[in-house]
Amino acid sequence: WAALGLSALAAAALVGAALRRSASGVATLAVAAAATPLMSPFLLDYDLLLLGLPLAWVTAEALRTGFLPWEKPALAAGFVLALVARPLALSIGLPVAPLVTAALLLVVARRARRYAR
Repeated sequence: WAALGLSALAAAALVGAALRRSASGVATLAVAAAATPLMSPFLLDYDLLLLGLPLAWVTAEALRTGFLPWEKPALAAGFVLALVARPLALSIGLPVAPLVTAALLLVVARRARRYAR
């Protein structure tokens, strides 16, 4: 529960920073959508639907302005996450969805910060 609390606080801080800095409502919404799954104690396959908005927004912005370092791997992992999260968690015993979601949140927050400049 402590790890969940820390990840929820960190995600909320990134959403707050996006609210303060971003000139775009879409950028802030993308950060909030990427942060939401990290605030729940249960991250299941159907919860990953929330990642569609941040994935689409970062991809559109990256195609328009160029990809930042580590965006392509984070986006690729986010796009296939719903397909592989459960089988990987069952086979290796490690839930990868929170890790990929956290990486995607960092990519989206960095892009939103850059978008605000």
